[in-house]
Amino acid sequence: MAFCSTCNRVFKDDAALSMHLRDSKVHDSESAATTQEAVAWKCVRCETGFDSKEELRMHVLSSEKHFACVACLEGGEWQDFLTKRALKSHIWGKHKRHGSVQGSDESKEDNKGKGKARETPLDGFFTSFVGFVYDARLSPEASWKKLRRFKGWKGPPERRSDAENDAWGGYQGALVREVEMWFGDEKDLTAWWTLCKAVGKVDPPDEIQECKKILRTTHVNIVDLINWGRKGGNENEGKKVRVFTSVEELKDYSVKSKKIFKKEQLKSYSGGNVVLKHLLRVFFTQGRRLVYMR
Repeated sequence: MAFCSTCNRVFKDDAALSMHLRDSKVHDSESAATTQEAVAWKCVRCETGFDSKEELRMHVLSSEKHFACVACLEGGEWQDFLTKRALKSHIWGKHKRHGSVQGSDESKEDNKGKGKARETPLDGFFTSFVGFVYDARLSPEASWKKLRRFKGWKGPPERRSDAENDAWGGYQGALVREVEMWFGDEKDLTAWWTLCKAVGKVDPPDEIQECKKILRTTHVNIVDLINWGRKGGNENEGKKVRVFTSVEELKDYSVKSKKIFKKEQLKSYSGGNVVLKHLLRVFFTQGRRLVYMR
């Protein structure tokens, strides 16, 4: 992985960076040479810079923030996952299934997997209720329905008890943090790639503006995007979220399935998440303002 500090962009390898320096209007021949010499090896997840590729590699392998595939890193390919579950899916699909997994891969997985698997924001929310039997394999909205049954909460939203309202707010907050976990910052090309792949674009472009064009008229539900990430994301080959042909179709689906965000949760959002900044829109129904995916 290579980083252009002038443009604040990440490229998959030195060849891609060299092509960018050669062709971009931002760089003339003199500044391109200077920039190439000054390129830092930067971790796109935690924004830490390193002096060499080897230092970056060691950081990824040792940091608790990363679940990296040793086999891919050894081959010069960047494969770093958000959860142990996603890493295991990748190893099985790309290495074990074809008989190419090496001992170091297994060791890496074992070292990263010691103790409890990394807990996501939704996992943390649902397991906070004493006595509630949480199944991480269920979709977020299914777990919420199960929690309501466990707590004996009944009736429409406008008749929620204070306890249910507090829980609903916690659930909505966990959804926002989960989106931020699976889909990164709007300035990160990798985040746009992930979003493109989620909606079925298997070979996304290398420019953020081109990714925006693809997604501008794409209608998908945000909870479905979260569930896609939780079930393996990029490594779940052939799987994508449901894409709707119109806003009305998406609206009906979102309301009926109760896969929605409450408006108050997003009013104060000031982050740079690619989904929350670029794909959220608002519609009205029965006097309540709901947020849906374009």
